[in-house]
Amino acid sequence: MKMFTEQVFFMDELQKKITDAILEQIKAGREGKSFEKELVKKAIAVYVDIGLIKPRPMRTPDGLFLWQGNRSLSEYETHFETAFLDSTLKQSMQSAKMWNSTRNCPEYLREVQQFLMNEESNADYYLQPETKIKLLKIVEDEMITKMADSVSSKDTGCVHMFEQKNLDELKLLFEVFRRDTSTFGLIIQKMDPYIMTRGEKLVMDEANVKDPILFTEKLLEFKAEIDELVSYSFSN
Repeated sequence: MKMFTEQVFFMDELQKKITDAILEQIKAGREGKSFEKELVKKAIAVYVDIGLIKPRPMRTPDGLFLWQGNRSLSEYETHFETAFLDSTLKQSMQSAKMWNSTRNCPEYLREVQQFLMNEESNADYYLQPETKIKLLKIVEDEMITKMADSVSSKDTGCVHMFEQKNLDELKLLFEVFRRDTSTFGLIIQKMDPYIMTRGEKLVMDEANVKDPILFTEKLLEFKAEIDELVSYSFSN
């Protein structure tokens, strides 16, 4: 393993070429193109293998050749993870800006939701668990935290969803934003005025003022509506 690492893997910048090739495949997958997922997994595994402490070869019952040793991610982090996370940051930033400028609020949220689902699935398949945590933090920061205000303030955003009583879109908004609970404040900022305005209309309606029973019925209907919204869209 030491001979392979020193005399082959790092020869004439071979390692950098391999890393670049892996990142190109991952980029293609993120863009919805076909990519060699199994090959990416095997190539990334090499970075883990060359970092093993006291590596020793072994053969599995089904004939596969593997390396075993004390786990160390130093080589993996230095020669793959750093470049991978940098590439992820750039792609996440570019995609977020592009979707925000070309999609309405629900469309943007669906793009982000699908992107994160794909990233989680791929991370489980070919990345180390430690990298998955860092990966998701970068994507969530770029696509949710930094874009939450702009996206939720669109004409098709939070206020529109409340006014149209679109519980499914509000549920989608909540599911995406819950990855960074600090963004919940943006929902509350738009929900409070909506509730107050609706409540004021009930109080100011002359028909309700003249008929206490009707007023009570309308008030209870409004409460039930808000209760349903909170229960269905915001998981209570």
